[in-house]
Amino acid sequence: MKVLALFIVVLLGFLLGFVCDGLITRIPKDVQTCSHMLVLEREIKNYRQRLGKLPASLDDLPLDGREHCRRNAWGEEISYVVTNGTEVILRTFGQGGSDAKIVQTFERRF
Repeated sequence: MKVLALFIVVLLGFLLGFVCDGLITRIPKDVQTCSHMLVLEREIKNYRQRLGKLPASLDDLPLDGREHCRRNAWGEEISYVVTNGTEVILRTFGQGGSDAKIVQTFERRF
């Protein structure tokens, strides 16, 4: 009897896990990447406020445990460019450098 009850509990757990797996929301990789870029934007602004200049590269940012934010959700590096000294561009491409790109642009005057 105990074996049967245990079997039923395990079976129900398996079925519940299988059914609920489709209900759990997975964050799309492009959304994860945008989140990484927002972290970088905030840290670039903090860097500028502290030191009065923009960082030379993303490696100059103190990300303290969030170093993964220097890469997109597919593991590709996020590029950092300052154009004409007025605009910061964070740019990345999709999985494997595909054409689908994500660009985050903001003004240097912050």
